[in-house]
This record gives sequence, structure tokens and C-alpha cells, in this order.
Amino acid sequence: MENRILDESLFDEEFIPERLVSRESHIKAIATSLKHTNYGKSRNLFIYGPPGVGKTLVTRWILKEHFDKNSVYVNCWRNTTSHKVIKDILLKIGTIVHGKEPTSELVKIFETKQKKIICLDEFDHLEDTDILYDLWKNSRSLVLISNQPYSLAEIDGRIKSRLLLDEIEFKPYGSREVFDILKERVDYGMEPGTISGDLISIVARMCNGDARIGLQTLSLAAREAEMNSSSVITIEDIKTASKYARKY
Repeated sequence: MENRILDESLFDEEFIPERLVSRESHIKAIATSLKHTNYGKSRNLFIYGPPGVGKTLVTRWILKEHFDKNSVYVNCWRNTTSHKVIKDILLKIGTIVHGKEPTSELVKIFETKQKKIICLDEFDHLEDTDILYDLWKNSRSLVLISNQPYSLAEIDGRIKSRLLLDEIEFKPYGSREVFDILKERVDYGMEPGTISGDLISIVARMCNGDARIGLQTLSLAAREAEMNSSSVITIEDIKTASKYARKY
């Protein structure tokens, strides 16, 4: 059984490419806001849009390219409590903590550190948003990412008024944008000739602007082709893979 995928990491939703093939206006808006400083502070951002539209990818790419040593990314789907968030931040900036310290003690340690851009992805999964005040007060900038535009309603009004968040919306990709994303990943991540441009176009149209579904469909379709001992991905492989990708 011949492996059609050369590099599976390219089809992982957490993969950050060296360059982005779309979202130029969003890249410029986010980068400009974070580069602008006022008394050591940058703008605070609320980035929102449905799943698979590039919110996390674009933000993490910008942080990596322009603020690699001055930013911390936290996934609040995995870190749902204030304690876990502060602990994760401290560990990522190289501070040794055991995790048994009370949250208040971790916050005091955090207050002594150099201010950085703090990005909270899926921040609406936080059990307690009061920690946002401590993060804002002791960071260069606070970036909140959510799938839902109404997530800010969960934040205490007094905290929200202090944040003065700039809002940046990500709408679903167009099918051409999805095609460009998928085509680049295929060019670098699959054996040459594994899938035709026409089939990539079909996948791009099928995923309704959600690039993650497209990437997952391609990955699963390649495995289907391997299981069938085929050197190319067929439309039947795409149909089968699409069902599983949507469940994912």
C-alpha cells in the first residue's frame, strides 16, 4: 500500500504555513493593530467568525512572524479555568510553576513578567472571564478569538469597557480561496499526480467556505486511495472522505 501523503502535518488544522495565500486585508488589520503602541500598549482585538475561516491560522501566523518572542497563545478549549490559563502562560514564557499554587499567586507571578501580547483562542470556553482584567492590565495587548459574535456578552461590562476591543470579522472563504489553500497543501504534502485540479475544485466547493473540512477531506481521501491500492484519488474517495470530514 503506497503512501500518497508525503507530510501529514500539512493537513493538520494547527499547521502554520510559511506564507498565507489569502486574507490579506485581515493580516494587515491585525498586524497594524498589534504593532501600534501607546505607552507600551497595543490595541486589544476581538476576532470572530465561523469555524474553518482562518481566524486562528492568520492570528498565529502574525504572532509567529512579527511577535514571536513577545506573544503567548493559549487555547481555552483545553484551558478552561483561570488557573489553567495563567499556568499555561507562565510555562510558555519559561517560568517554572508546579500548578498547585493558587490562582492568586500565579497572577502575582504573572504581574512581575515582561508584558506580552496574550492571545486567548476559543475564549468563550472560559468558565470565568474575570481573569481577562488581570490579563489586560499586565499585557501589551489582549487578543480574543471566538466562533460567535455575541461572545462578548459574557464579559462583565466593567471589564469590557476597559478593553476597548477592536472587532475584526472573518467571513467564510470563497471557493476560489479554499482552492488556493488546498492546492498549495497538495503541492507540498502529496505525491505528484495524486489528485487532479478538478477534484480539488470539487472539494473546495463542497466545504462551504470551511477550509478545515477541505483539508480533512483531502487527508481522508488520500487514505481511502491507499486502502484501495490506488495511485490517484477518485471522486468516490472524495465522497467517502467528505462524510467523515463533516462529522469531524
